[in-house]
Amino acid sequence: MSNKKLKDKVLKHLKIMGWKNITPESAPIELWNHGENQIVLPVDSLIQHSQSIALLEAAISSIFEIDKVNLNLEFEVDRVSVQASGQNIGYGRIIYQEGLKALSGLYEIIKNNASSNINIKGKTKYVNEYMSEVHMMAPDSGSMIYKAELGLYEPQEDNDNESFQDLGSLGRVLNSRCAKLVLKAAKTFESSREFSPAELMHVGIDIKFCEAFVNLFSASSETLRFQFDWSPKEIVSDDVPTEVLFNIAHKEAAQKYVKAFKKTESLSLVEQPAIIEKYSWPQDATKGKVSFKTSLDNIDYSMTYETDEILYLRLKQEKVKKEVALSGKFLRTKNKKSKLEILSLVSIKIGPQDTLDIDEPDIDN
Repeated sequence: MSNKKLKDKVLKHLKIMGWKNITPESAPIELWNHGENQIVLPVDSLIQHSQSIALLEAAISSIFEIDKVNLNLEFEVDRVSVQASGQNIGYGRIIYQEGLKALSGLYEIIKNNASSNINIKGKTKYVNEYMSEVHMMAPDSGSMIYKAELGLYEPQEDNDNESFQDLGSLGRVLNSRCAKLVLKAAKTFESSREFSPAELMHVGIDIKFCEAFVNLFSASSETLRFQFDWSPKEIVSDDVPTEVLFNIAHKEAAQKYVKAFKKTESLSLVEQPAIIEKYSWPQDATKGKVSFKTSLDNIDYSMTYETDEILYLRLKQEKVKKEVALSGKFLRTKNKKSKLEILSLVSIKIGPQDTLDIDEPDIDN
């Protein structure tokens, strides 16, 4: 490992653990402080100097003595830590009930992510096996830091299921998707736009995630910082985050969406009569839109379905006002302005003997 990568590894640990940089201006070294303890690191401009490696090795040795963490170990698991900070959170100390809810929230985010991303025969078995390799680690000081190890789970040979062939570690797939979901939630919750429950579900954010996030973001917390430490045993793609930050505004958005989800119901409808209202393909869009009109329980609804070019062009062969029948999952919002939205379709019947089968991921509420 290069001197720079080694220093980056040390710095990441120091920041997570609450060490402070107290380097005097123009000093030839970096000085980090934690209580009565100090660690010296080489400055970036001298990182390749022959004496730098000695400073880095001394820093790693001090970290092992002070923080009981061995940075020399090449760990074979992924790790996630969530640092909760706020004026009402002590140094490594939080109200017991809040801490338990937060731990439960982190657990549910990890488990629900696995459940959402495994949709094959034997799903329960694979989810349970994956979760058996998720371990809770002792919380750290530095405000309040919840930690978990996420194993690089690989399913055992299964002659009845070839879904995992050439996949590699299913654990890394699930772990990285969990990290990307957390990042997606941060961007969604901070957006000025208000999303419908169906729109949230299409990007993987459902009521289970929102409730778990609210529990993780305890009443005493003002900020949450997710840190993902990826095992070097497997390659991680560039779009997988290592850090995601949240504040009170994110929590308030999640609470608002929990309320919105509670006003909805998921419906599985088979050959629901509908009429094609219009077709559109917005400029620079990667998908086309087909609008349908339908009636359910004596209430008229307009729905929009996004689809790829092949299905869009096939449907466009049918005239507007064409009567069709839709089969799939729908989400109905029960408030003053009742709304029906398409979650996923399995087929569109366009004639007595003509049905278009659609292969798209199922979305659970």
